[in-house]
Amino acid sequence: MGDDPTPLSHSLDRVARHLGMATPSILDRVVEVWPEVAGVLASHATPVAIHHRNLLITTADPALIEAIRWRGTTIVEQLSARLGTGDEITGIEVRQSR
Repeated sequence: MGDDPTPLSHSLDRVARHLGMATPSILDRVVEVWPEVAGVLASHATPVAIHHRNLLITTADPALIEAIRWRGTTIVEQLSARLGTGDEITGIEVRQSR
């Protein structure tokens, strides 16, 4: 053990968990499956963070905010099916990007 270096990703994962955030690798997996999950909305909305199991999605189009919220349950279900247990997202939050 001693002076063996610890990969930075391990430290970041530990800090993220402490702050109630998802590890970066989970968000990477969400971004990877996002086009399949969001369909036509994917090109207009971006998953940017996961905090306390809620996926934060941003969009520049205010009209899409309600459309994404309306599909929220379906998005969460599809993400859960693709991510598996333990990486569960239980809700979404949508904000307008600037």
